[in-house]
Amino acid sequence: ANTNASIFAPEFVGITPDQSRYRFDGWTTTDMDEIADPSATSTTVLVDKPKTVTANYVVQYNITFDQSGVESDFTGTVVTIDGVDYNVAGLPVSFWWDSGSTHDFAFHSPLLVSSGLKRYLWTSTAGLSNQQSDTITVTTNGTITGNYKTQYYLNLETSPSGITTPSGEGWYDAGATASISTEEIIESSPDSRYKFVKWTTGDMSEISDPYSASTTVLMDKAKTVTANYV
Repeated sequence: ANTNASIFAPEFVGITPDQSRYRFDGWTTTDMDEIADPSATSTTVLVDKPKTVTANYVVQYNITFDQSGVESDFTGTVVTIDGVDYNVAGLPVSFWWDSGSTHDFAFHSPLLVSSGLKRYLWTSTAGLSNQQSDTITVTTNGTITGNYKTQYYLNLETSPSGITTPSGEGWYDAGATASISTEEIIESSPDSRYKFVKWTTGDMSEISDPYSASTTVLMDKAKTVTANYV
């Protein structure tokens, strides 16, 4: 009578390994002030009469966030989860979340590499959500994966510089074929003009017909293609 009994309950109790578990959520009894610390897994309770003390648990589920398609050359934020930013090195990341709790996430896009000539574009989300940004209510375990594709920038120039503006400059999916064109003849004065001769770039084999004013170029990397005139 009137002694303090030491009581203990484990903080976590497994349900399914790596998928679900119980989390200790405090002690309850009729006279709560007789428990020294109701939120602690290890505490004491005053035994001034017979009593029942209950260890309460809530279910938690394991949620994993990941990405596909983004390489380590992008060092910025890929996804923000509950206000915290995660980059490529920080993914995948897993959380044990209470059943019924709500959490926010957002996959960022476009992800511009420091060179400014390569980027990653969000295409889809798979798993517990199919949205780029969403608020989920936890009811089961699972994954949320943001999928990205690579794009490269095509820069078009002229030689001599600035005599016209070729068409086709912009962002293209990796491996796509970009259509480019330029004027064949540019009148510069009543008695002189520029005549297109050919396109040039670092790898000439990637231009389908370098001598045609309208042609295509393979976008397997960021590149500059120049329309040359005489």
